[in-house]
Amino acid sequence: MTAEDAGSGLDIMSFSTDNEIWTRWEPFCNERHLGIPSGDGKKTLFFQVQDRLGNIAKIVSDSIILDTTPPTKLSIIINNGSYQTKNAYVDLKLDAIDQTSGLYQMKFSTDGTTWSYWELFNTRYSIPLPTEDGDGNKIIYFKVKDHAGNIGKPVYSTILLITDMDADDMPDSWEISNGLNPNVNDANDDFDKDGLTNIEEYDKGTDPRFWDTDDDGLSDGDEIKKYHTNPFNPDSDFDGHLDGSDAYPSDPSKWKEEREDIDLFWIWILVITIVISFLISVLFIIKLRKKRREQNILQRAVTIKPWHRFDPLLNLLRSKKPYSEKADESKVSINKKNIILSKSPLLPPRKVPTKAKTITREE
Repeated sequence: MTAEDAGSGLDIMSFSTDNEIWTRWEPFCNERHLGIPSGDGKKTLFFQVQDRLGNIAKIVSDSIILDTTPPTKLSIIINNGSYQTKNAYVDLKLDAIDQTSGLYQMKFSTDGTTWSYWELFNTRYSIPLPTEDGDGNKIIYFKVKDHAGNIGKPVYSTILLITDMDADDMPDSWEISNGLNPNVNDANDDFDKDGLTNIEEYDKGTDPRFWDTDDDGLSDGDEIKKYHTNPFNPDSDFDGHLDGSDAYPSDPSKWKEEREDIDLFWIWILVITIVISFLISVLFIIKLRKKRREQNILQRAVTIKPWHRFDPLLNLLRSKKPYSEKADESKVSINKKNIILSKSPLLPPRKVPTKAKTITREE
């Protein structure tokens, strides 16, 4: 407090918090500790002083805001609420409430221990994410204090940092760890030839280097797209049989050691092979027997039996002509040209009966 009196000098002073009830007069001094009414809000103090002659100066006052409540409802939003980011610099949207003295300063931390310096509060702020430990979930802590020095309880928010230099929507760290090139857009390639592209492997969480993540005999592509089974569980229906040997990998009430479609295919192949082999064998036997029959007929046709020497005589008798004593064996000949044989393999052999012809030679 300050006051001046050029005459008798300052003597005593008194205080009030409502300008009605005053403290007792006390010797004047420049400093004084004084209690004010409890409860946050604006507080006004009234002051008056009296000199040694009893003259009382005009009442003066001053106000102060009592604020014992820290800021509340602190919030921090990273990149407008995005789940992940490819950029190590992120934008923050900040908010807090302090209805008494008002928001004053703020600070940040990425580990909850080491904090930045206090700086004036603002609802917008940009901050770099820590990259020393590579990609992953990043945390940003935020706290604020008011003009009275009250500090609000810190809050935090997280975001997933995924560095993607080739813009193929697959993190560089994931590509490097799985043998892919982080500088080439290879999202639509199929590194392990399992029916899933690299980006599908990343989205599903399967192994892009091995065609069968759970080693159950089914490719990851078939499990996800064809059979709708779990590529991370070798027995998706928990029936005690691996998905690869289960004809019904998603139905625990049915199973078979081999896939039904594969079984039927090979069974039909075997049946067709047997039938074709049987038909070929039958045709070969029929042809062989036919050839042998033709050979037998031909052999019988060209073979002259011993009794055939009497055929001219018999033919002569059949003609009912008297036997000529002049006739002898030299006058009788057999026209062998009357024996006609067919050598064609398509026509059966044909034998034309021989005719006796008597030739009389005059002496």
